[in-house]
Amino acid sequence: MQAYAVPVPRSRSDPEDNLGSPFHRLDLWRHLYGTDRFERSETTPIPPEALGLVLSALGMSQPSATLREGILQDITIGSAPMTRAGAMLGRSREALLDIAAASERELGPEVLRVRTLAGERYVSLPSAAAATWARRFYDRVGAAREAA
Repeated sequence: MQAYAVPVPRSRSDPEDNLGSPFHRLDLWRHLYGTDRFERSETTPIPPEALGLVLSALGMSQPSATLREGILQDITIGSAPMTRAGAMLGRSREALLDIAAASERELGPEVLRVRTLAGERYVSLPSAAAATWARRFYDRVGAAREAA
């Protein structure tokens, strides 16, 4: 953890000594010297399209020879792909559900939806290539800039 943690307060060493780890720039953890504790840093906001993009990159929401783009898929929150998606985004399963719920509010239930079926929570999203998810993000950001 020492390799990832940003020291608080920062040391007053010469930057040319290069004693810090390049992982400090990720700002994932903070090492509080006074209490010798490690704390998670504030999380970076994740755009609503990121979950679909990551699942597409993992092959879960990606169209294939047997699956056209736009076909609705249900992915259980406890599945291995969701666990991997959480690891890629640096979030827990519960945090992924929060991201999915926020995405549903912002993008609409036809793009991404959180459902509970027989006591199991699912994220429902249409199959789409990673480029489609990226295009959705840039279209949404572009529309917001034009409106401002």
